[in-house]
Order: sequence, then structure tokens, then C-alpha cells
Amino acid sequence: MFDPTSQPSPRFAPGRQNLEEAMLEAQKLAFAPVSFMVCMAMKRMGILAALENAVGEGLSIPMAAERLNLSPYAIRVLFESALAMGVLKLQEDRFHLTKLGHVLALDTMTAINFDFIYDVCFKGLFHLEEALKTGKPAGLKELGPWPTVYEGLNELPDPIRKSWLAFDHYYSDSAFAAALPVIFAEEVQNLLDIGGNTGRFARTCLTAQPQLKVTIADLPSQIELAQAESQEEPWRQRLSYHAVDLLSSHATLPSDFQAVWMSQFLVCFNEADVFKILQLARSSLEPDGRLFILDTFWDRQPKVPAYCLMQTSPYFTAIANGQSKMYDTRTIVRLTSQAGFRLENIIDNLGISHSLMVLRPHQDS
Repeated sequence: MFDPTSQPSPRFAPGRQNLEEAMLEAQKLAFAPVSFMVCMAMKRMGILAALENAVGEGLSIPMAAERLNLSPYAIRVLFESALAMGVLKLQEDRFHLTKLGHVLALDTMTAINFDFIYDVCFKGLFHLEEALKTGKPAGLKELGPWPTVYEGLNELPDPIRKSWLAFDHYYSDSAFAAALPVIFAEEVQNLLDIGGNTGRFARTCLTAQPQLKVTIADLPSQIELAQAESQEEPWRQRLSYHAVDLLSSHATLPSDFQAVWMSQFLVCFNEADVFKILQLARSSLEPDGRLFILDTFWDRQPKVPAYCLMQTSPYFTAIANGQSKMYDTRTIVRLTSQAGFRLENIIDNLGISHSLMVLRPHQDS
């Protein structure tokens, strides 16, 4: 047990404060699930919103209990835990949101991350050790019986499906519009969207480019989602579909595209499968076509999104597929080079947490 009156070990030099700070950070990790569930309860029960509405005056425990129709005991348990976390501060007998508390109450990224961890990840992460040892998504059984989460997306019940899609779309959609000028700096009449998901990028392109034709290549279940999303759109005649399991030994893709696009897709596969997909992408391109990889290379992102990205990798391990992760730039550059591409450019700061790689096939490959 840590004794704050004892002399710190020389390992923690230069001083006692370093040891105390390290011990506090360690206890925050030990109690992190408690902190998470308390914050989630305060959010879902309307307590954060009530405190946000009481900016300036704050809320005493009796006031909060009356306004929220909860017992003083329930409010005290939550408020004191939030006080320890730094979510609340106490002035006289009233509790007020701190800056951290305001972020929890109002910030969109934080809300989406909380819902994703709570609805999609929390139970599955109990199986992380098994997943790490077996290379299989051992925690996926908490959501359904599929080999990977992608086969089951259109079967996930709400709010799980809603939280998964919100997480996926929030981090990618913000970068789509910023990528269009790069893609269409050269003439593109036909584009292949590998891993098109629900078709949101295809929608962005087809709306912006009246002459463009797009083909989405994805699993049959994802194709169904994309078709459902686009059936009423005026550009639906310019959108085609290619149902394929890219991990199948017989997988093929259509060819003669001027541009191939992959958004937040390669993170869904291990390195060997990434290499195979890149080879298939190369076979789909015209000789001087371009491959665009929009992804969350964590080593190129600002501090806050980089933290989120690196902490998302265990979700892929335990729940999504058991073998993939959020990749750094060097890994993908190495794999694209091995697959016969040369890197032409990397553009950072697209959306919240994305970079865009622009590649062309080696002419001598």
C-alpha cells in the first residue's frame, strides 16, 4: 500500500511530487470504469444538462434531487464521484460544472465517443485478453454471432447500431468535402469506392460532380445498406455496386478506373490483408490512375484525436475482427510500396483526424 508519509523510492527521483502524481494517475486508471459509468449515468439521467442549465447558480444536493426526481443519496453519490474526477467543483454548498464538466455536457466528439464505448465496446472489451491470444474478436459474441462486426452491421439493434454508425461517420464525414478538390484536380469520370459502407462518400461525390460515375465495392450486407440509402436520390443511376468479400481467395474488383478511393477502410484488416487489398486496388486502376487513401494515421493527427485513435485499436482487436488496428503512416507507406504504388503526396488536417494519401502505380511494376 502507498504510504504518503514514507520516503519515495530512488526510482521516482527527482522528488516526492512525481511519485504522488504517478500514484494518482494510476488510481485514475484503476477506477476509470467507475468514472466512465458515473459520467454516463449523469449524462443519461439528465444531470449534466441540469447542471449546464444552472450555470452561475449551481445546484445543491437537495435542489438537484428535487429537479431531477432522484433521492438525495443518488445525487450525493454521483456528485462526490464527479468532484473527485474534476467534473464538478464545490462552492459553499453548491456544485458547479468545471471546464471538463462543460465538455462532457456539450461536446459532440465526447458524446459520440461515450456512446460508442458504452453501447458497442464495454462488454466486449472484457474479452480483450482472449482476443489478443487467439487473433479472433472474442468480444463480438456480446453483440452477435458473426465472424466480424461488419457482417452484422445491418442486424445490430439500436442503440448499438446507431452508436456504431455515429462513431464511424463522425470521424470520416468531416473530411470528405475537403478531399474533393484533391480528387478532382484531374479529370475523373469513374471512381471505385472500396469499402463504401453506407455510401456517404459516394453521395458527396455524385452530388458535387454531375458527370461522375461511382462503383461501391463492399460486402453484400453493406451493399444492401448503401442501396437503401440511395434509392430515392436523383443520381442513383450513376451509382453501381460490386458485392465482394475482399478476404476471399477468389475476390476480384472491376477495372479501368481513373480513381480508387478507400476511406477509413484499411484499419479494418491486418497487414497481410491490407497488402492483398492494395494489390486488388492496383488492378482496378488505369495505368496513370490514382489511389486515394483517407485514413486516421495516428502519428499525423493533433493530440486529442490521436489519443482517441490509439485507444480505438483495442476495439478492433476485441470486437471488430481480432486482427486490425489504427495504423501509423510508415506502415501504410511500406505496404503501398510493396503493392506497386509510389506515394505522390500526403495532405494532413482533413476534418477532425484524417490525412489523405495520393498514390499512383509504379509504371515498371
